[in-house]
Amino acid sequence: RRNVLHHEELRVNDLQLTLAARPPLPAARLLAGRRGAVVILNPRRGDVLALASAPAFDPNHLTADIFSADSERSPLLNRALQGLYPPGSTFKIVAAALALERGYEPMFDCSGEGFVPARGQSAIRDHEYYEAKKNGRNWGGHGRIGLARALAKSSNVYFAQLGAALGAPAMERQVRRFEFNQTVELFGGSSGAIRFRPGTIPELKPDDRGSAAQIAIGQGSLLASPMGMALAAAAIANDGRMIKPRLNARDEPELLAGCVTPAAARRLRSLLRGVVTDGTGRGADVPGLNVAGKTGTAQTPRGEDHAWFVAMAPSERPVLVVAVLVEHGGYGSASAVPVAAGLLKKAKELGYFAAGGGRP
Repeated sequence: RRNVLHHEELRVNDLQLTLAARPPLPAARLLAGRRGAVVILNPRRGDVLALASAPAFDPNHLTADIFSADSERSPLLNRALQGLYPPGSTFKIVAAALALERGYEPMFDCSGEGFVPARGQSAIRDHEYYEAKKNGRNWGGHGRIGLARALAKSSNVYFAQLGAALGAPAMERQVRRFEFNQTVELFGGSSGAIRFRPGTIPELKPDDRGSAAQIAIGQGSLLASPMGMALAAAAIANDGRMIKPRLNARDEPELLAGCVTPAAARRLRSLLRGVVTDGTGRGADVPGLNVAGKTGTAQTPRGEDHAWFVAMAPSERPVLVVAVLVEHGGYGSASAVPVAAGLLKKAKELGYFAAGGGRP
């Protein structure tokens, strides 16, 4: 094998990818032709076990339409790494982690009328309010609730109050602890590197209660990539330690960031288990796996909401983390949860949860 231009002997290296370490998980197939992305990680080692972006393309059959400016399909966009979206309620895990780290689990009144962060701003309401209004009914709200029920019911009104109470400076620092605004290298090779940004957050004014409230519910100026939300969930799964994701199985696991205390991470996992047993994530309650997770339904400037779900299993000591995004999929519980549940079931069948915890 020679370099055609310089007639030099090619230097090659054997490469073992984490993606091929075990039987493959059908991430792309379960997206069923919809636009979106799936990321599956081993949270303790950083192994990338699945990385799917849809629609994709066959590099062996390139056609002109792949390179057209078709913004609806965009098959060349790796949505898992380069796509940036409002994360919606999946981001409540980041706000909850900060509150738990501070020993702060307040009770808030969550009425149907919602919460106004500051004078002149619009009320932040729960989705039940809009569903009731659409059907000509009134909805009285969740009442006075705490953090556990707010996560299970995915209450925007609760988390908006939580974000405002924690304050913009604390919320911005917390988001940055999860590597937002940083560039992370996933893979380096002779022809270049594959990099991504977990997400972006602008600098907030110290007294900006509105932005603090919006960020706590994963809206406003906050954006996240599917890999970024997978890493956020992986940090919670790994007792607050975010391990750098790796595609090269020969790379040693590397600590990327310390995001939250181990005690707060463990407490949060127990609350996220409640989301699956008694909340919006019920569809992911795979028997025998003790799945924990968080749904998300993110508002967008155009079209139907994006659907999200992040999950980890088993909740007591997770060995797999799954992040699913379905573009314009509507409710996360309806579109993203079934994809994650299908992947977790298949992972169980293939032995990913056996002794060794998904380790290649």
